[in-house]
Amino acid sequence: MTQKLISIFLIPFIFISCFSQTTLFDSDWRFYRGGVQGAEMPRFDDSKWRKVDLPHDWSIEDLPEQIPGETIGPFSKKSEGANNGASTGHVVGGTGWYRKTFTLNSNDKDKLISVYFEGAYTETDVWVNGNHVGDHKHGYTSFYFDITKFCKAAGEKNLIAVRVMNNGKNSRWYSGSGLYRHVKLVVTNPLHIDQWGVYITTSVVSEQESKVKLVTNVSNEKNEKADIKISTKLLDANNNIVGESEVPSSVNANDKGQVIQHITVNSPKLWSPDAPYLYKAEITLSANGTTQDVTTTNFGIRTIKFSAENGFTLNGKK
Repeated sequence: MTQKLISIFLIPFIFISCFSQTTLFDSDWRFYRGGVQGAEMPRFDDSKWRKVDLPHDWSIEDLPEQIPGETIGPFSKKSEGANNGASTGHVVGGTGWYRKTFTLNSNDKDKLISVYFEGAYTETDVWVNGNHVGDHKHGYTSFYFDITKFCKAAGEKNLIAVRVMNNGKNSRWYSGSGLYRHVKLVVTNPLHIDQWGVYITTSVVSEQESKVKLVTNVSNEKNEKADIKISTKLLDANNNIVGESEVPSSVNANDKGQVIQHITVNSPKLWSPDAPYLYKAEITLSANGTTQDVTTTNFGIRTIKFSAENGFTLNGKK
């Protein structure tokens, strides 16, 4: 009987950088529950809207009208959803609006500006200074938009408006509503490592060594070709270097490139539920001797086997 051997990595993405700046964008939002005309425009008056900080979920807030026998707290017998509202936890969805002003500083000049949403339930539209920058239709995935061309010069106020709609009948459990996870403002150089741009796999895994493959995706949003270098250090849990690699490459103007590296880790410590050991890849993008971006990704090394004789094994153990 044949066996299938799968080498698996664990890679929760962590965006840490001295050259790309990530700022929490959670505080001082204005919120209104319901449909509104023109709320995406900067001139709209939101002074009577409620102030909230993110994460925020309007479905767990008490309903404004408490009707005996029909509503109690956030729960309503008129909740939309299958099985008489059971699929939405008997809470109410609908539409919510969020608005926030922000100002860029002089250090952000010639940088790329993105807004990153860790999660919004469930249909989301985003405007900056009255311009529609994009939409996202899934409530459980993160997403981001490049808003550079919609932002005003340093020192001037910008307005971001977000409409989130939860139409109900969309899940088998309570989902929540609104901007229920963190939002971040991300400032990057035009030459940078892509968001979610690092992919790590381990093609060979044994107690003696592991072959680690790293794929780094780079964007060059300049009008000239860039000669680059990707420098990677693999660190153990004690921040000791266990492997290094430097690979030169180039990326054409206004184009994307991909750099592949192979690094051997000797005597690797394998990941398991009992010992969830993680390594760390520190990846630096440089051009003309100047660092452009740095990102860090955690990963674990393990093997999985499936066979008719032994069923499922992890790192050789049943």
